[in-house]
Amino acid sequence: EDHPNSEDITVAIHKRNEVNIILLFSKYPAPFSFEYTVNPGDSLYKIAKKFNTTVELLRKKNEITDDRIFPGQKLKIVKGDFSVLIDKSQKTLYLKLNDEILKTYSIAVGRDGITPIGKFKIINKLENPVWYSNGRAIQPGDPENLLGVRWIGIDSPGYGIHGTTEKIEISLQATSGCVRMTNTDVVELYDLLTVGVPVKIID
Repeated sequence: EDHPNSEDITVAIHKRNEVNIILLFSKYPAPFSFEYTVNPGDSLYKIAKKFNTTVELLRKKNEITDDRIFPGQKLKIVKGDFSVLIDKSQKTLYLKLNDEILKTYSIAVGRDGITPIGKFKIINKLENPVWYSNGRAIQPGDPENLLGVRWIGIDSPGYGIHGTTEKIEISLQATSGCVRMTNTDVVELYDLLTVGVPVKIID
């Protein structure tokens, strides 16, 4: 009996990732979405807060290019709860929706096992973060700013998930403790997760 090799498994995972993200961002019916009718006085911000989602996800899922919505408009909204599982040994971040794996991402973690393990939650999110190093404020876009284009902070002081400069490789133990992703991946994750989402880090 033939067994799938690691390359076949990798291809299958990539296909699943692609399909799940397409469904997540699609305005058409999906297993993890429902329809909401906009009420007078609604805004994308109010709707996002009501259903514990993000404005960015509402925009993408409903192909809205700005913040304008109108009463009676039908919006597709993702239902359920996101969570994140980070496996240090596998250098993999698992994005989960209702405890089902939605997508996997390759990451870099802290050298010498410095990335903390345990159960955390997201406490802040920053676009184009300033990186403070050795008393210097390194601005977004500076090649020395190792945080990339997004920061997702967790409730372990000084630790979080962030992007990277193009020069830094992923799938390594190479950081000072944070979880590092490509800028493309961290933007995608940033647009999905709200403050309060649980993050579990395991060895």
